[in-house]
Amino acid sequence: MKILVIDDNVVTREVIAETLIAAKYEVEKSSDIIDAIPRLGVFKPDIIILNTKTGKNDVDTLTAVSKLTGSHVLPLTDADEQTIKNDVIVGSPENPFKDIDIVSRVNDLANEIRKKDKGLLLRLFTKESKNEGTECNFPNFEFGKSYVIFEKEPNIIYKAIECFTGKDYDVFVATEKTKFIAEKFKDGNDKIKVLKLSVKPREDCTEVSKLGTITDQIKKFISEKERPAIVFDDLLTITEANGLNSTMTMLYQVLNSGIKKRISLIFSMDDDILTGSDRELFLHNMKQYGIRGDFDEN
Repeated sequence: MKILVIDDNVVTREVIAETLIAAKYEVEKSSDIIDAIPRLGVFKPDIIILNTKTGKNDVDTLTAVSKLTGSHVLPLTDADEQTIKNDVIVGSPENPFKDIDIVSRVNDLANEIRKKDKGLLLRLFTKESKNEGTECNFPNFEFGKSYVIFEKEPNIIYKAIECFTGKDYDVFVATEKTKFIAEKFKDGNDKIKVLKLSVKPREDCTEVSKLGTITDQIKKFISEKERPAIVFDDLLTITEANGLNSTMTMLYQVLNSGIKKRISLIFSMDDDILTGSDRELFLHNMKQYGIRGDFDEN
């Protein structure tokens, strides 16, 4: 859990930061809101501790930017100070504060955030399209269902692409292996659209950290195609760049793009970085491919 401490008093700022670091939080510091704004997009804090006098314009600015980063603001206020609250700015411990009070309130807010995120992620793959028809093939692939394929290196995922293109579906492939895809599936195949991904900035490529851009291009594809199948041949790269929660939220947004039509979402990843809880989130109402009678590469 990441926390950004904004305080115009250097001593107080250091005390709050050290207290939270001792409580096992990842912490960065800013002297004021102007200094904090550029950090929000890079550090992406879950919680912002605000201990500085602010005007309405400052609050509005911080609220707007915090919404984009998904941050929650926890202001420290004087006993006679009225706190402006909204869906970003939450409960306010009084100043002067005790270390234990800060840690306790942050722990409570962190638990609230985790519960909210878990609720969102558990709903990630529960949406089902209403359209009829679940054809496709290649042992037990069904169009309209979502699959996760846990494999060290992308392999079975390419069988899925073959399955869908062979049955005249439109396939969107997000991949770093553009040359391989072009050779394997014949460059110029109008049933496949390839989004070229790259970890570093490259001409004609989309950075894996640009989740908004990736999502927008997928939504556009879904809106234009009758039977779209969305494929990520290596979701691990995207997860490492953006974190698990942000990646799964992106997938949730993709699935919601198909509210008026049936779509399939399939991705492959090495699950070595996943905890048992992470796997449960991926597999909640989603099928793990390669087991229970499905195609087994072994």
